[in-house]
Amino acid sequence: MARLRKCKLYWAASETEDIVGYKLYWAKGTTVSYDCESIAVGKVNEIPIPECVRLSDEPVMLGITAVDIDGNESDMTTLDAPFQLKPPGPPQGFRIASTDEFFLTNEIEDEPIEPEVIQQLIDELEDDDSTAEDPHPVSEMDEEEEVSAQFDIGSLF
Repeated sequence: MARLRKCKLYWAASETEDIVGYKLYWAKGTTVSYDCESIAVGKVNEIPIPECVRLSDEPVMLGITAVDIDGNESDMTTLDAPFQLKPPGPPQGFRIASTDEFFLTNEIEDEPIEPEVIQQLIDELEDDDSTAEDPHPVSEMDEEEEVSAQFDIGSLF
């Protein structure tokens, strides 16, 4: 289903004094009559095409009548030709493909962190370091192995 720009209907007001409003008629195809779907549109002489008028790729004929105080309707005025929607055709061949390029992503939300929150986290970390012992102390041997591993990895590049 295409997304379509709204259209307005315009007509010259009836010159009869006892007009209380207008009635819009519509039908798919090239003709419209009093037996077709309709809606009262009030005492106006322009309206956007109401959503109840189901537009499609088929032609739609529209007609308007004036309604007097007794409920009598005037002759119907119709469009010169049926209204034909012609939305553009959809794009073709839409797909996704990988490339040789990479980009960095941040899985943390992009909302900025307030400076007060950052300072509070720093303070909490400092408090934790001063009062708690490290549950995983690093020995000199571990540090040597870590440096050695870093050197080995670094030599690969």
